This record gives sequence, structure tokens and C-alpha cells, in this order.
Amino acid sequence: MVRLDQSIESQIAYNRRRSIWPPQDLQIDSSKLAKKTTRFISNILHRGTNKKNPGSDKNASNSTESTREALRLKPRRALTIQEEQQFELQDSGSSQSQSQSPLFRLPRNIRQRIYEHVLGNSNVHVISTHGGQRLSHKRCKCATCPGFAFFIERGKWKREWMCEDFRLEIGSLTPLLQTCRKIYSEAVGLMYRSNTFSLKNPKVLKNFVDWIPEKRWGGIMAVHVDVDLQGAIAQPQSTTAGNVVTNTNPWDTAFVALAKLPNLQTIEIRIHPPTSESQTPALSPQNLSFLSGAKQFQQLKNLESCRFYLLEGVEPEEWMREAPFEIKTLKEWEWKPGFTRRPLMVF
Repeated sequence: MVRLDQSIESQIAYNRRRSIWPPQDLQIDSSKLAKKTTRFISNILHRGTNKKNPGSDKNASNSTESTREALRLKPRRALTIQEEQQFELQDSGSSQSQSQSPLFRLPRNIRQRIYEHVLGNSNVHVISTHGGQRLSHKRCKCATCPGFAFFIERGKWKREWMCEDFRLEIGSLTPLLQTCRKIYSEAVGLMYRSNTFSLKNPKVLKNFVDWIPEKRWGGIMAVHVDVDLQGAIAQPQSTTAGNVVTNTNPWDTAFVALAKLPNLQTIEIRIHPPTSESQTPALSPQNLSFLSGAKQFQQLKNLESCRFYLLEGVEPEEWMREAPFEIKTLKEWEWKPGFTRRPLMVF
């Protein structure tokens, strides 16, 4: 015989009567909690304003508006210490001397050499990521390396090539600059000044200039541009301004952006053939019309040289023979010391 309180039926009935866990009084409704918290804070603020100005809701609203206006007009915290001085911030918002750091106990010239070793003397290849919404970069120590290229192996198949120095130099330039504002103030100008920036896409070139703060444009000294001839002479893009439709080549817009850099000293523009010989366009001066935007470089006062590396058989336009422009063939491009093979296409 099984006792009634130990039977299966009694156990099922007991389980049905059990309350869910956690109990109702311990369950949390996030929406109700948010409403209660908001109501509680608003009541405290309301009581605080009533104690100061009893019965004057108008004064309370005016005080709130004045506070918002003061916060809106308050200058943002400057990135560099030099900029902070013109804002006349409170002592609480200024940077400390950071004399406790061993780095800042060194003389300024020694610190500059450290910054140059970590951030400078590199060929920075700027690329786009996230569908062109962001810019990234890779670094190598080659003076004029394209970064990526195609080669013909044994005359039959293409071989992909990537600079081997990437394996040693992969990494971002920004972590050191993000350490503190004093390092940023001392090193950000050197980062732009001591590196060569290499680009291959007109949209990336335009975004690279536009997304850099205008006050940093003067720090960029050297830019190398690799152009795919087949893509450059393709059908230009159509832009609509009002009711007028104009055809513009993306490289025209990119060179207009590049001409904004006032202290450029060296520019290299290398024209590369397509990967397939069947796609090679007829060589004619009209094929170089997309370079017309480069005429603006003559207005750069500090520009020492602008080299055009062209395919053999292409006759340059007359303005490309004037200083500071130089005409060279693509075979004269010393892209990597000791590397005899020439890239078929830079991509």
C-alpha cells in the first residue's frame, strides 16, 4: 500500500500548486523600473528647485534653460595642449605635467627620436574597409613599394605578391597617440610629416584628405598614387547638380582634394596597365585626360617634384613637361631595391 501523500497523483497536484521561481514579488520588470527611477529622480529635482524658489516653476525652467545654454557654449576638451590654451579652460580640465612618467623625464629631442622610430619613416598604404565607410592602413619600410601587386609566373599564370615587410610592420599608428594628450601633441605632426602615404583608389584618396582635420593638412609631405589605366579611362561618373548633368572622372575629384595639401614636397603618380593584354587600351594622349586635374599641383609653392610614370609609347601632354613635373617610364620606377621583376598590375 502506498500512502496517499506519497502517490504520484499527490506529487503532481503538489507541483501544480507550487509558485513559479522567482516569486512574483522578486521578479523585475525593466520598463516599470525605468519609469519609477525616472519619476523618482524628477521628484527629487523638483523638490530641490522648490526649496530654492518655492512656488516659482518659471524660475526653475529658466534655470534649466540657462544650464543647457552654458553646457552648449562650453568648449570641448582640446586634443592638443597648445589648443587648450586658447579655450582658457579651468584648472580641473587642464593636463598634468606628467613628470612622473620616465618618458617625459627625457629631453624633448630624445622623445622626438623615439616618436620618429615608432611612428615615422614608413610607407603607409591607405586602404578602405567596411564598404568604403572607414579607412585603414598598412605600413612597410620600402620607399616606393606598391604594397600589393600581380606578377606573371613562367608566362602563364598570375602570382599575387604582398610586401614581406607587412609581416613586421602590421599595426596601427594610433595606439601611441591615444596614450595621452601630451604624447598626441608632441607626435601627431611628426606622424604626418615623416611618412609617405600611398593610395590606389580615387575615392580613398579624396576621403583621406577630407577626413583628416584641416589643421593637419600642412604636415603631409609625400604622397604616392598608383592608377589602373583601364579603370581610369573607363566611362566617367555622371553627377547631377540641379538640372545640369556633368560627367566627371573620379580622379579629377581626387586630384582636387590632393591639391589642398599646402606643404606637399613629393608626388608620384604611376600609371599601370591592366592585367590582360587584350584589355590594354590604345596608347594615345587622350588616355591621359584623367590627369588634367594634376595641373593644380603647379600652385603648390613647396612642391619640389611631381613624377609621372607612364607606359612606353604614351605621348604626354605639353603641361606635363613643365616644372615641377617630370616624365619617366614605368620601367624606371625603382619600386623595391634588389627586386628585378616588375609588377603586372598594382591592386
